Amino acid sequence: MSSNATARILAPQAHTIIENWHEFYASETKKAGYIATLKPMNGTQRFWGLNDIPDMLKYAARNKKEDMYLSLNAFEYGSREAGKLKQIRNLGVDIDCHSLSITPHEALEKLQSYILIGHIPNPNLVIFSGRGLQILFSIANGAAPQVAYLAQYITVQYISKLKDIGADPRACDLPRVLRFPGTTNTKNNAAVKVEIWRQLEYSLQELYEFCTPLEQARKRGKQRKGNVAVFIDKVGAKTLYSLNAARVNDLQRLVEIRNGDLTGCRNTFIYIYSFTVCLFLKSRGDTEDFIQPTIGQIYSTTDKQMKKSEINATIKSACNDATEFMESFSANEFSMRGLSRTLIKPMKNDTVIDKLHITEAEMKAMRTIIGATVKRERNTESTRNKRREAGMRPMAEYNAERKEQAENMLWQLQQAIERHPGKKQKEYAEMLGVTPMRISQLTKKLKK
Repeated sequence: MSSNATARILAPQAHTIIENWHEFYASETKKAGYIATLKPMNGTQRFWGLNDIPDMLKYAARNKKEDMYLSLNAFEYGSREAGKLKQIRNLGVDIDCHSLSITPHEALEKLQSYILIGHIPNPNLVIFSGRGLQILFSIANGAAPQVAYLAQYITVQYISKLKDIGADPRACDLPRVLRFPGTTNTKNNAAVKVEIWRQLEYSLQELYEFCTPLEQARKRGKQRKGNVAVFIDKVGAKTLYSLNAARVNDLQRLVEIRNGDLTGCRNTFIYIYSFTVCLFLKSRGDTEDFIQPTIGQIYSTTDKQMKKSEINATIKSACNDATEFMESFSANEFSMRGLSRTLIKPMKNDTVIDKLHITEAEMKAMRTIIGATVKRERNTESTRNKRREAGMRPMAEYNAERKEQAENMLWQLQQAIERHPGKKQKEYAEMLGVTPMRISQLTKKLKK
């Protein structure tokens, strides 16, 4: 994505006064793709375009006595996978205050105090989910999938800011869902209610201004006063946070897949997870708080039980390494090329796969921690789907998408060359999951 395109996405948009809660999810300015409803009891998932919203509301009314959820963002029809994201419409934080024995009323008061002191922006929606709160920040006109890493960066930071009232760190990915207003939380038979707290939507830049800047480290508890966090439009920064945003989700997913059993790699997992999260939160203390729910789930059937002091030592080591890397990376203009060989950098996917003993079956449930075989399978499936879609879409739209994909592949190759200079074309092809001939074509374009 070009600098001009990024600037357009981040710049304040022409705001519209929102009258109905569902307009934050779908409106005339948010109509690319489909939002999804989910009924967890039987796994029923339905997709709704802008013209389907009246039917969606009727559908929810007919099922108001059941648990039902609604996606924050829009996807290609039929899939709510991260790779099918079509438009980023909202950022959300799930406040499970019940887990900390805090009442929703107490959490609400604390939330309001944080808004008053400028700790977080005023949410557009507050959903009273039955035993907790769910807050939503809506993006004017929606944002392109290419800035998903920035949306997740902001979400992780907001979750960290609200951790003391039960913000759930395991619910930070963009495909996630929140309770559907007007339905029922069957855990306590409470009606799910919603309030509009702010009728004007935000630009991503406005939401980002409440975060620690991407390229900076910070001391725990230090508040910025009067400073505006301006997004640094560097390809290297986008690459880093895009890959690691997906890695946070994949690592959390691995714990779920294994039901917490990380026999033989528990300490290594803690290090990798801590390093990855610290790149987002810039603080060891905040990283410890954020990862605690996930760390608390893991165990081993044969490894010696870890003492709390050992866990803390691992987290400290990971955060120190992440901070040192980020400082060097920023000073080096967000480029891997030229960084010291002794500097500890984010692990390659192959290294993570090896150290955590991740199987191909587990990779298929992940977005970025995947090997060459799974990558090729996905590329084949993606190509097949695009060919199928090409006959159903205007040629101009199809060509624009192909151009964007080509630019993205050029960017990936450039990053691979920077990180692994001197490799053969065959080796770059294996890294990117393409043919050596394709690498030859791309290399010629890079030299122009």
